[in-house]
Amino acid sequence: MAEALAIGSALLHATNLNIKYIWLRSDSQVLTGALSSGCHLTKFYGILSDIASISLSSFTSC
Repeated sequence: MAEALAIGSALLHATNLNIKYIWLRSDSQVLTGALSSGCHLTKFYGILSDIASISLSSFTSC
């Protein structure tokens, strides 16, 4: 959960800096699997939805 929150915070910060291309890396298989598949786990649903929404609307490439 902490890593998901950190990614969400980093995306918001990058958005505020008008960054359009970003590359996210993580060593959490659960988190990266949920983000890449679009299958949001119940306990992470809110933050994963926020990450997906921010990355789709704010970045040319994420």
